[in-house]
Amino acid sequence: MKLRVILVIFLALALAPLSPQEAQQAHQTSEGCLVQGKGHIARKQFAEAVSALQRCKQFTPSDSRLYFFSGVALAESGRLVEAASELAEAVRLGPGQSEYALTYANVLSLLKQKYATVKVLARFDKKETLDSLTTSRLWLLNDIYMRLLKEEDALKVLDRISVREVNNPRVHLQRARIYKLKGDVDLAEASLKKILGNPVTTGAANYELGKILEQRKETKAAKTALLKAVQQEQSNPEYLCELGSVCLALGEVDEAIRYLERAEPSAASFPQIYYILGQAYLKRGERDKGAAHLKKVQQLNAALRKKQIDEQEELTLITLGEERLDEGKVMEAKSLFERALTVNPKNWQANEYLAKIALNAGESELAGVHIAVLEEIDSYSFEANFLRAMYWYQRRNEKQACDFAVKASAGHPHDPDLRNLLGNIYLRLGLTAKALEEFSLASKLAPDRTDFQENLENARKLVSSPRTFEK
Repeated sequence: MKLRVILVIFLALALAPLSPQEAQQAHQTSEGCLVQGKGHIARKQFAEAVSALQRCKQFTPSDSRLYFFSGVALAESGRLVEAASELAEAVRLGPGQSEYALTYANVLSLLKQKYATVKVLARFDKKETLDSLTTSRLWLLNDIYMRLLKEEDALKVLDRISVREVNNPRVHLQRARIYKLKGDVDLAEASLKKILGNPVTTGAANYELGKILEQRKETKAAKTALLKAVQQEQSNPEYLCELGSVCLALGEVDEAIRYLERAEPSAASFPQIYYILGQAYLKRGERDKGAAHLKKVQQLNAALRKKQIDEQEELTLITLGEERLDEGKVMEAKSLFERALTVNPKNWQANEYLAKIALNAGESELAGVHIAVLEEIDSYSFEANFLRAMYWYQRRNEKQACDFAVKASAGHPHDPDLRNLLGNIYLRLGLTAKALEEFSLASKLAPDRTDFQENLENARKLVSSPRTFEK
C-alpha cells in the first residue's frame, strides 16, 4: 500500500509543470541516462539497458528515443511482445522517424503479425520515404518483405540498394533468391553467375545455382556447384544435405552417406536429412538403419506439418479478425479470434483483442479470463497492466485499478487512454483535482477525442463547484 501511495505522489509531481531550470536538469539527466542505456545495448547488456531506459522515462516521459532503444533491447533479448509494445509507443511519439516504424515492422513480422506489419510498412510505399532510408535500413526492409513473401516489394527495394551499392555481390545473390521465389529460374541463374567468383558469396551462390541445376535435372553440373559450396562452408547442413541428395541421384551411395552423416546432427530441425540418409542406407542394403531413419523423418514431418498448419490457420484467423475490426464488424472479429484460441490458447493477439471487446461490452468477468493469459505470458507488459486496470475499474475496485494503472504508466506514461482511465479512477476515489490533471493530459495527448474533452469539462465543473469534497 505504501508503494502505491509513493507512486501516485510521484505521478502527480511528474504531471506538474516544470520550471525552466527544472526542465533543463531533467533534460540533462535524461540525456545521461539515455547514453547509459545505449551503452548497455552496445555491450549486449540488454536487461540493464531496459532498466536504465525505464529510469529515463521518469525525467522525459514523452521522449520517443527512450521507447525505441528500449524496444531494441527487448527485441535483442528475445522479448518480442514487450518490444512491440515499446516500439509502438516510439512510433506514436515520433511519427516522422522512419527508423522507428521499420524496427517496429521487423518485430511484428517476427511475431508473424502480417496484417499489422503491412499496415506499418504502408509509409514505405512513398518514394521519398524510401529514399530517406540509409542503405542498411533498406536491407532490413528488403528482409521484411522477403519474410512476408512480397517479392515485388522486395525487388523494388533491392533496385534502390543496387544504385547505391553497384559492386555489392550480395545484391545479385538476393536478386537471384527473389527471382527464384517468383519462379524465374533463368533470371535467377543469370544473377548468380555474376558473383560465382566472389569470395563473399561464393558458397551461397553455388548452393543456389546447384539447386537450380538439380531442378533442371542437370545433376552432374549441380554436384559440381554444390561441391564448391561445401568447400566454402564445410559444416553447413543444408549444403551437405543437398550435395548428398545429388550424389544419391547419381548412384554414388557411399559418397552421399559421407556428406549426409556430416549433416545428421542438424536433422532434428531439418528432417530432409533423415529422409535422404534413410534412402541411402536402404540403397546400400542396410535395411534396419534405413527404416529407423525413415521412421524418424515420418515422426518429425508429422509434427512439423501440424505445427505449420496450425500456425497458418492461426495467422489467417487473426488477420481476418483484424480486417473485420477495421470494418467495424466486431462480432465477426470476435468469432474469428475465438477460433484462433482453439488453435493456440496462448495467442497474445487473440487474447488481447478478446479482452478489449469484452471490456467494451462491459463483460469484465470474461475479459479477466483473457487478461490472465496475457499476464501469464508477460506480466510486465503495458497491455496486460492497462487491461487489468480497466478490469478492476469495471468491477468497481478503484484501489486495484489504480495500482495497475500506475504500473502501466511506468512503461507508457503518455498513453492518452491510460491517462483518461486514471482520471476516471481518481474521480471515483473523490480525488477531483488529480482527475482534472489526468483528463487535461489525456485531452492534450489526443485532442481529437471528444470523450476526453467531455470528461475534462465535467471535472472542471466538479472542481469549481463549492460542494466538491476531495478526499
